[in-house]
Amino acid sequence: MEISILIVHPESDVLKKLRVVLVQAGYSVITADDLVTAERILEKMKVDFVMYPTERELPDQFHR
Repeated sequence: MEISILIVHPESDVLKKLRVVLVQAGYSVITADDLVTAERILEKMKVDFVMYPTERELPDQFHR
């Protein structure tokens, strides 16, 4: 089973680089440039892991 990862980051260059590395490693990768988009994605699909910059705190709805 392929593991799915949602990457949330405001910088498109960071999203692109992380996506390339993780796809090459065999992961299914979804990206979002903000929390609103990430929340919409999570409402529609299940992901196994969410990557979010550590210098920012995730809102409560992302803690499951």
